[in-house]
Amino acid sequence: MRRDMERIGYEKSTIGYVVEDAAGKYGDNPFLLFRDQEISFREVNDNANRLAQGLLKLGIEKGDRVAVIMPNCPEIIYAWFGIAKTGAVEVPLNTAHRGETLKYMINNAGAETIIIAKPFLDRLGFIEAELEKIKRVVVFFPDPQDRKLEPPLRFETTSFEQLMDNSPDSPKVEVKFSDPLSIIYTSGTTGLSKGAVNCHNAQILYAQDLIPYLTYTADDIIYSPLPLFHVNAKYFTCLEAMMAGSRYAIGEGFSATRFWDEIRRYKATAFHFLGGIPSILHKQPVKDDDADNPVRIAWGGPIPADIYRAFEKRFNLRFNSQYFGMTETGMVIRAPYDDPHFTSCGKHTEGYDVRLLDEAGDEAPPDEIGEICVRSLRPYSLMSGYYNRPGATLEAMRNYWFHTGDLAKRDEEGYFYFVDRKKDALRRRGENISSFEIERVILSHPAIGECAVVDVPSELGGVGEGEVKAVITLKKGASLKPEELIAYCEPRMAYFMIPRYLDFKDSLPKTPTERVEKYKLREEGVPQNAWDREKEGYKLKK
Repeated sequence: MRRDMERIGYEKSTIGYVVEDAAGKYGDNPFLLFRDQEISFREVNDNANRLAQGLLKLGIEKGDRVAVIMPNCPEIIYAWFGIAKTGAVEVPLNTAHRGETLKYMINNAGAETIIIAKPFLDRLGFIEAELEKIKRVVVFFPDPQDRKLEPPLRFETTSFEQLMDNSPDSPKVEVKFSDPLSIIYTSGTTGLSKGAVNCHNAQILYAQDLIPYLTYTADDIIYSPLPLFHVNAKYFTCLEAMMAGSRYAIGEGFSATRFWDEIRRYKATAFHFLGGIPSILHKQPVKDDDADNPVRIAWGGPIPADIYRAFEKRFNLRFNSQYFGMTETGMVIRAPYDDPHFTSCGKHTEGYDVRLLDEAGDEAPPDEIGEICVRSLRPYSLMSGYYNRPGATLEAMRNYWFHTGDLAKRDEEGYFYFVDRKKDALRRRGENISSFEIERVILSHPAIGECAVVDVPSELGGVGEGEVKAVITLKKGASLKPEELIAYCEPRMAYFMIPRYLDFKDSLPKTPTERVEKYKLREEGVPQNAWDREKEGYKLKK
């Protein structure tokens, strides 16, 4: 047994064991901070057990997939831990998804049960006739005064509160470290989103590896406004805090104007972030009390190099933001806490072999570009595969290496430097986006002839950050206003996927084999005649 597993032990490397163990160690110490609530480690474990018992009474069995569509709140954590304790597989879904994308994910996962908050019921109602396997829906009512089921659903329905009305005893289900824990949908690149299957052991290692790296202890309070359907908030914040005995302050969403008030309210000593959050915060008006906050460390990425040190000085904190990781792999590259190479991702993490490979599978020499490829030196510490996508799994794991689709360089000292995405994926405000999925929705409009979606630079800056541009041709004789197309997209895709820029053209640049030359559309940036949703004042419905 490897040293890493000696810390926990394979037989103890399940979410259920970790939650029970933390309840035993830390008992009535506060764990979750949410609004005015303080919820102890013991209460979290008891509530997870209650939910697990309720799921078992509904007929949920080990291996069943349970989709979850809920906002940030303590109940989504009870659902996550409770599902894990039954041996079922959680399918956490982005609360912004709608229409075709949401239908595809639920059907692809083969989910028979959905736990959903009432504010999102309309999204389920829009696609319910096309859901193939759903048998039952559990509805969570955030507002106790608003318990009317609207719209009514054709499925067997029960309330979250009914599931919680059960014994706090641990369920008697045998769950192993290698059992699947979750199916988390990553951005599609040249096709539909893929559901990465991760087992209990992999997700625990993701959290466990970060604790010494970020130097967290039981004295820390970790704040995150990131959504609990993302790996960052789930495993790199909540589970990590539980294993360290820290407190986790649940933010309900990022707001630049409320951010530092919430930090001070919770007395947070650390916060986690993604995407352009540092840039947005740094662009806020300077205040006399900017440095007067309790934060000692901020973790996340990427951060534009031109604000890195200025942000640290202004807000009197330390970034620990040199890393590279994915849902499929965990953090495979990172730098020590006191490492000066703040423009680098760092060096490969203990427990992983990371190399830069060329198209032939040979390792790229120092200072030359190659694809980041990963092998684990520990069993069950990478994803198990893409659910119901054997071809995609084989492609990603070819030649016994997991191919990330991201390009980097490495210097003579072993430091990695991110270069670009090899895949045809976009990234906006911390969200990975599939150009394929946006194009599919736009092309379904009867007036659209062709469509190509690319990313263009964002004024927020940051490696891998951009805005979405859709380049469009209309069918002969058709007419379409930009506002009409955006309104068509709103019920059919997540708000963050909706293009900011619409560029109507007579034709798209193509290769001799009729493939759209997207690099040309990227290179031209935003033409002067392109329609800009934000400048036009069009407000999206979230």
